[in-house]
Order: sequence, then C-alpha cells, then structure tokens
Amino acid sequence: MAEPSNESRRVKYTKKVIRDSFFELLAVYPINRITVKMISEKADVNRGTFYAYYKDAYDLLEKTENALYAIIKEQFKDYSYDGHTRDALLGVLEHLEKNIEVCRVLFGKNGDRDFMKKLLYIVHDQTIEFWNELYPDTGVHILELTYSYLVAGSSGVITDWIFDDAGITAEQLTDYLFGMWNNGLTSLKSN
Repeated sequence: MAEPSNESRRVKYTKKVIRDSFFELLAVYPINRITVKMISEKADVNRGTFYAYYKDAYDLLEKTENALYAIIKEQFKDYSYDGHTRDALLGVLEHLEKNIEVCRVLFGKNGDRDFMKKLLYIVHDQTIEFWNELYPDTGVHILELTYSYLVAGSSGVITDWIFDDAGITAEQLTDYLFGMWNNGLTSLKSN
C-alpha cells in the first residue's frame, strides 16, 4: 500500500516493516492476542519507534484499512452508473490483486470480515439513486434489498477470488461480476 509522498524513505521503510510484521502475526493470531512487543520484535524496531506511528495493533489495522478504503474510494470518485463503472471496478480489483497478501490477511480468519462489505458500499447512494431513476415503479426498499443481495454475493465472490489461486485475472472477475449484476437487475424490470 502506498504511503503519503511527503514522508521520507526511511519513515516509509520503517512503517512498511512494521506493517509487514503485523500482517505476518495477524495471519497466525487474532488481533486481540497481538502485542506491540510482538510486532516490534518481529519488525526489529524498538517499541518507541512503533509508538511514533501507531497507538497499538488496532490502530495499525485501522490505518491500513483506512488507506485501502481511501484508495478504493478514489477509484470511484467520478462514479456514475455507466461504462466507467466497469473501469473503476477493474481498478479496484487490480489494486487488490497487487496487494493480495495484505488482502488475504485483511479478509482472512483474523481480519475484519465486514471490511469487504464496507468497500462495496462506497457507491451505495449513487447506485440507489440511479436505479430509482431507471426503475421508477420499483420501491426504494426493493432497490435496497437488491443492492444488499448484490453486495453480499459480490463480497463472497471477491473474497473467494482473493484466497483462490485458480488464475482468474482481475479483468475476468470484473466481467463475471458485471454479468451477475446485470442479470440480477433484470428482475427489477418485471416489478
């Protein structure tokens, strides 16, 4: 994950070592069992160095999630439900693919299981608004249920893809998800 560009190379390196060490631990232990001492020893930094950047393991996880969230939100900054949606989703999946090891920990057994859904809700309001215009005879409640359904399914598919080594590319997954979404939306036309 990219660090702010105004940080020195030394600071970026130190944060990366701390973060990488934390993720190695999080792959094995639940977060409530990971101490600053464990992270510092694994990263080969003193605890004071850790505390210069983070309060504790929870703060480190939150800052990492927030950085990923900001990157993905940036992909959708000009979001409108049109051809650019596919490009935005592809950009997100390519970013996840590039950071696959971090994602495996973030979305794994010791990570935050709801984080994927949080990512998929970035475009919630714009999508509901667009669907409401496209399907004016469908109530907002049905649109919300449809969005929840698509998010839950997409979350499962993306999470499985992150952990699967089947060789499916980000582009292939984007096409697959778009096909599922478009087929799911056809049910709204009959309401």
